[in-house]
Amino acid sequence: MFPIEGPLVADATRNLAHSALPGAPQVPDKPPKVRRSRQRLASVLRTLADRLEPSRCVDPALRPHPQ
Repeated sequence: MFPIEGPLVADATRNLAHSALPGAPQVPDKPPKVRRSRQRLASVLRTLADRLEPSRCVDPALRPHPQ
């Protein structure tokens, strides 16, 4: 270990330990805004996939006959 790393590691560990004390400041959690963006991303990816490779025709008249 280099001489400069010792105090840096000790300070980081001390700050982490002090954050768990009862009087430590608390930051309220923000609710994630994932649902709307995830749905939008899914619809964009589905549209892109349909443009790159259109879905196969399921009309029985256009299917080749099995041999």
